[in-house]
Amino acid sequence: MIFLSALVEDEDRLAGYAAGGNDCLSKPVLTGELLFKVDQALLFQAECRQRKGC
Repeated sequence: MIFLSALVEDEDRLAGYAAGGNDCLSKPVLTGELLFKVDQALLFQAECRQRKGC
């Protein structure tokens, strides 16, 4: 899960990861960064499924 937050402090990001997030985007979102992170998440998911690890 990629989470989006206007909060950018370290403890805020860590709370998002502790809640189950895998990656974080800060507002305002850069379109290129969003597309890259979604692409990476999909690639990771596909590789994980190929190895039957997810």
